[in-house]
Amino acid sequence: MRVTQSVFNPPPSTSQSTLIGVGVAWVGAILAFEVALGRATGASWPRILEDYDLAHGGLMPIGLLFLALAPSLAVRRNEQRRRQR
Repeated sequence: MRVTQSVFNPPPSTSQSTLIGVGVAWVGAILAFEVALGRATGASWPRILEDYDLAHGGLMPIGLLFLALAPSLAVRRNEQRRRQR
């Protein structure tokens, strides 16, 4: 979260849908990277998908959900800090 706040600082008027769109774009980039790297190193599709299977201990979906929400959460936290000042 701290990294998102320091790197991603949109204007306060940014809409919620735009922030979610940025998060979804980040998720898409991560998925593309993960799949491309996995395939480039010779990993099979079942091996790549193991990390996304919650039933078998794959936690990647939780991280991706947090990543998708990170821009929105960072803006909300920045707004709260501005109000406290």
